[in-house]
Amino acid sequence: MVEKKRKTTKRFRTGFALPLVASVIIILILMGTSMLSLGQHARVRSLRTTSDIAARIAADAGLVKAIFLMNRKVESEAVWNNDDLPLLENFKLPNSSETYNFNVEGDPSTGFSIVSTGYSGLAERKVYSSIRLASIYDFGIAVKADLILYPNSAVTAYDSDTGETNLWTTIGTNSIGDDSVLVMNNATVAGDVVVGLGGDPSVVIQNRGEIEGGTWAMPTEYYFPPVYPPAGLAYRGFIKNNVTIGPANSGEYSYIALGNSEVITVDGGHVVMHITGDIGMRNGAEILINAGSSLELYIDGNWESKEGSGINNLNGIPSNMSIYGTGELGQSIDIKANNELYATVYAPNAQVGVKAGGDMYGSFIVHDFEMKSKSTMNHDKALSKNKTIDDFGVYFTVSSWREE
Repeated sequence: MVEKKRKTTKRFRTGFALPLVASVIIILILMGTSMLSLGQHARVRSLRTTSDIAARIAADAGLVKAIFLMNRKVESEAVWNNDDLPLLENFKLPNSSETYNFNVEGDPSTGFSIVSTGYSGLAERKVYSSIRLASIYDFGIAVKADLILYPNSAVTAYDSDTGETNLWTTIGTNSIGDDSVLVMNNATVAGDVVVGLGGDPSVVIQNRGEIEGGTWAMPTEYYFPPVYPPAGLAYRGFIKNNVTIGPANSGEYSYIALGNSEVITVDGGHVVMHITGDIGMRNGAEILINAGSSLELYIDGNWESKEGSGINNLNGIPSNMSIYGTGELGQSIDIKANNELYATVYAPNAQVGVKAGGDMYGSFIVHDFEMKSKSTMNHDKALSKNKTIDDFGVYFTVSSWREE
């Protein structure tokens, strides 16, 4: 009886174990299948995420390209033609399978908008952007390389149109090199100091003075458009003594060489001069712009100013004395003023040094800049206001954007 019971128990255990093993196997199979499914879904999600990112990058590239082409159009057209706005379809990114399309719509009166679409596999992403006109004079001081503010100097801003003072400004460099911006002892900047794309402000800026605003890297490089002397100016010889010039004397000159205390007086309206050589001003020499007149001066060579020489703009408005450096890289422009200096300087290839007996007013957009006196540089915000699309030095920049 006992033997029979043992056999029955053994058969029971054996019969119970087989279904249990089968159940475990089935569970393991289901778990394995689930894990494989999860892994597959994860890979699919990863591929989708990667494709989404790649499509977004392509859309961003299309936006950058569209803005670049709009700025090329501004540079190349003396009068804006709104009939051929940039349009690009199915453009393939270099060394990539991603593509993008973009189109630009709008006009100068209502503004412009860009839609850029990026594609990567089945993924599609769009970037919508509005762009606005900006001016090369948006900064008080902008350089490609080195910027030096001497001890006890200061930079601030005002608006010659409204009379507002103590406004915020921005100065900066496109460089990312060590100590490209030097703010020396007791020098003060009432605004931000910015550095080139990808730069580290703590490395690029050596600050021994006071920067009241922030320091940061620009998202894009500051724009330095090419500048050329006006075509068709009549040749007028050279200037090397006292002379009064008016609009009828606009033209091309070989050089200016002013002796001690000699003066060029600009009177009677707007004068345009293209100096193909150098400007030399000895002690006490002066360029005097009378009230109601203005001078637009292009210089291919170098400019040397001895002590006591300088520019005297009696209008008290920087835009009435516009200096354009049109020389090759390495051009040298040394500007002085016995009293206050009202001027703008745009010289993308020039090393520019400024020394004034009083404060300076305007904007300096150059290759390298040294503020050599203890005076205050006042950035005139009015210089970048009310610009039209046909003005020199305007360019497009992003005002707003969104993605989907």
